[in-house]
Amino acid sequence: MNKFDFNDFRAPAKSFAPVYGWCWNGPISKEETLAQLNKMRDFGIKAFYILPEPQAFRPARIPTQMEPGYMTDSYLEEYKFAIDKAKEYGMECWLYDEGGWPSGGACGKVMTEHPEYAKRSLNVRKIQF
Repeated sequence: MNKFDFNDFRAPAKSFAPVYGWCWNGPISKEETLAQLNKMRDFGIKAFYILPEPQAFRPARIPTQMEPGYMTDSYLEEYKFAIDKAKEYGMECWLYDEGGWPSGGACGKVMTEHPEYAKRSLNVRKIQF
């Protein structure tokens, strides 16, 4: 059995460190990404995930100015830059699978690009307890 080492508690490995959410809700650029990653590194952040909030995500309730557009080639290039820099800095970047929330619709892109999915009906059964 492993013994508890208090030093591990004081300076946990990346796999045990808190994971911070990094909202992308404004213009994205390599310069801004680098500046924010430097601040995170200075604060000792070891792991984060990017939560994009594109303009199409709840525009009336949560208006954002995120550019480039969600899931465009430019967006994915910026995302890759952030991941590569994080790796260079010894940080982990966890992947979040959606533009906003809830998961699964790619911020409306799935239904827009595949309207046939919206036409499918689901059989829902009531369960009585």
